[in-house]
Amino acid sequence: MCRRFDPRTPSARLRPPGSASLAQSGGNGKPSGHRGYYIAAAASTERGHETGFTLIEVVISLALFALISVAGLALVDAIVRVDERTAGRLERLGQLHRAMYVLSRDLEQSSVGSVEEIADGVRFERQPGGLDEAGRAISYALRGGSLFRIVGEGAAGTSQLLVSGVSSARWSFFLVGRGWENDIPADERSQPLRPAAIAVEIMLDGAAAPSGSLRRVVELPLPSLPGQPL
Repeated sequence: MCRRFDPRTPSARLRPPGSASLAQSGGNGKPSGHRGYYIAAAASTERGHETGFTLIEVVISLALFALISVAGLALVDAIVRVDERTAGRLERLGQLHRAMYVLSRDLEQSSVGSVEEIADGVRFERQPGGLDEAGRAISYALRGGSLFRIVGEGAAGTSQLLVSGVSSARWSFFLVGRGWENDIPADERSQPLRPAAIAVEIMLDGAAAPSGSLRRVVELPLPSLPGQPL
């Protein structure tokens, strides 16, 4: 039975012209079938699988790697910036919390009738107790955009920074029967009245978050003698 020649088969396209007689005879005039024909086709197919990347493929791969690297660096930079802002905000909130706690404790332990106004804040005597047996003068003052706590008098006093970035600190005093006053008024004998509570409102500038205002109201100790007026 005769086999029909199909030019679309790989073996037909790979076989060079005039090689049919050699493939059939084996090169020595003797018939050898199609063995030489199949060997040539397999060798050509193996050489075709050894091809590498083209220049365009390499350039595209490098461009993709560069885009991924840039996106990764931008993401890391954004994470670092957010972490820095969060750490700064938490530190600021901690500073404000400590300042209000110290202020409240000082005023709650102040001596009765010792609160007085000074040029840039308030001053009072803290009651003796604990390690502070003799008691001492405490002042709160706004200096250079920061709220300070001053312990002691004059040059011997020590200053402690409580809150930085403060634009203003406004003090008000609650008097029984009169309400809130911006100043401590005097009685008919020109003696300052005793406030029952003190409020401080601190305005924070916008340089450091959080900004805005912070208000704290502290009730002052009552007189120890019954019937003594406030």
